[in-house]
Amino acid sequence: MSETAELLGEYAKDGSETAFRELVSRYIDFVYSSALRMVGGDAHLAQDVCQNVFIDLARNAQKLSRETMLGGWLHRDTCFVAGKLIRTERRRAAREREAALMNSTQDHSEANLRAVAPVLDDAINNLDAEDRAAIIARFFEQQDFRTIGATLGSNEDAARMRVNRALQKLHLTLKRQGISMSAAALGTALAAEAVTAAPAGLAITVATAALAKSITTGAATTAIKIMAFTKTHAAIVGAIVAIAVTGPLFLVHESKIKSDAQLQMARAQKQMASLADDNASLSNSLADANTSFDRQQNELLRLRGAARSADAKATARTRQTRPTPTASTPQPNNDNQEPPWAGRAHDGRNIVTMLIMHANEHSGRLPDKVEDLGQYASGYELTGTNTFEIVYHGALTDLKDTANTIVVRESGMQRTTDNQWSKVYGFADGHAELHTEPYGHFENYEKEHGIAAR
Repeated sequence: MSETAELLGEYAKDGSETAFRELVSRYIDFVYSSALRMVGGDAHLAQDVCQNVFIDLARNAQKLSRETMLGGWLHRDTCFVAGKLIRTERRRAAREREAALMNSTQDHSEANLRAVAPVLDDAINNLDAEDRAAIIARFFEQQDFRTIGATLGSNEDAARMRVNRALQKLHLTLKRQGISMSAAALGTALAAEAVTAAPAGLAITVATAALAKSITTGAATTAIKIMAFTKTHAAIVGAIVAIAVTGPLFLVHESKIKSDAQLQMARAQKQMASLADDNASLSNSLADANTSFDRQQNELLRLRGAARSADAKATARTRQTRPTPTASTPQPNNDNQEPPWAGRAHDGRNIVTMLIMHANEHSGRLPDKVEDLGQYASGYELTGTNTFEIVYHGALTDLKDTANTIVVRESGMQRTTDNQWSKVYGFADGHAELHTEPYGHFENYEKEHGIAAR
């Protein structure tokens, strides 16, 4: 049984205030940080959320099973309480605006920027139970991989793999909502900003209020039972209730506050040191995985380019037997040689393959000039019969339809055997096409495939 489970069991069984205060001290930063994101950065409202969440914990401690992951339970309750308070605040603000006839032309740009933060907690909340538990234990409860592995019944390496997979799923969930951030960057951001220090003294205030609320409820119930037993003890019951309600409020004195603050500071420093070491290990693991993936993808692209080159030659030889040439694929005049456009198409495929290799090693971005691809030229021979220019300078990861987006084109146009004009285009998914026009007007074709008019 984990130390957290032991503390929760001690409070549920014996009503130990010391155990409950220790739980609040351990989780106050986690709950406050989650609440702060969900309420849009309103520190006062976040403190109200914290107090209500720990009141819920005090009331429901006896109902929680010993297998309950406390971090996950607190996060879900924080989402529920924060959502309820936000709705209340919105209704109150609406009434105030209506009463004061406030001008609706306000600048919400700052609020729009802050609105990104609540998406994170919603995305975490939508993960399955195991992935959510891994994310919360690692970045919110700030546990090291050894502790996570012990909690999940596995070892340190298995815990690290579980966290990595959970980060990948969280990355995909956020990406579907329009937030593009790699798993490594997401892990770094969570490690640095997932937990914000709660205001000084909030843990003591919250614990005292929660315990007082819980004891009040219990004392009132006990009083009712005693009164039902005999009316002659009414005065005694009244005294018991008064002591139960007011007693805990006088237990917190100056020396207790000082010792709790020192204990929290020492624990935070120890957790931060452990977290820094584990984050470095996690970042290295992700970087190694990404490097290996990029290397394999580059090799795949090289082999694919070679295969397409061979296919182009085979296709060219096959087309020699066709009696009628088409507008998009002109035929050679000499049956014993490749068509004149075959080398140009071959160059287009090789160049777009090298561009994708460059993008894989530069966060998805393409170079400014084709001449910058020299380090990727090995294995990709060019005929030198034409020149190309890069027409897309963003990140390939930003493109939604890579099969229909041109990233590189032939600088000039050349005549075909049937007296038309042609150009070779390379697309973001790695293929190349030869396109022909009767009068050399390629603007409409280029505009349809992502090249803005110049």
